[in-house]
Amino acid sequence: GRIRTPGLPKELCNVMDSSGYKVAGWDVEWHFKNYSIPVESVEKMISEVARVEKNKELFNRNHIVILAHDRMFEKQQYADSLQKSITTLKQDPKNVFETIDHYPGMPFK
Repeated sequence: GRIRTPGLPKELCNVMDSSGYKVAGWDVEWHFKNYSIPVESVEKMISEVARVEKNKELFNRNHIVILAHDRMFEKQQYADSLQKSITTLKQDPKNVFETIDHYPGMPFK
């Protein structure tokens, strides 16, 4: 029932919600260029996660959704970046990785 987005995405979220779909957004996005090359470094992504968390810019308290498109990690050099970011974030015991069905408000379990 809560939507935090401007313009057209908000309209789309409303239409999808009224059609029975559940829409989940993200708190941090790992951007890409040329369809498959990550823009931010692992270190930048980890610092962005920390910044968003510190500033309490999360949609749901104590839950953070990180959007990282799978096509960005097709090449081995970038797949290693994804693995390194996950491994680094998991070093802090407060960080637990879950699938979207564990996110608050999602109807499926």
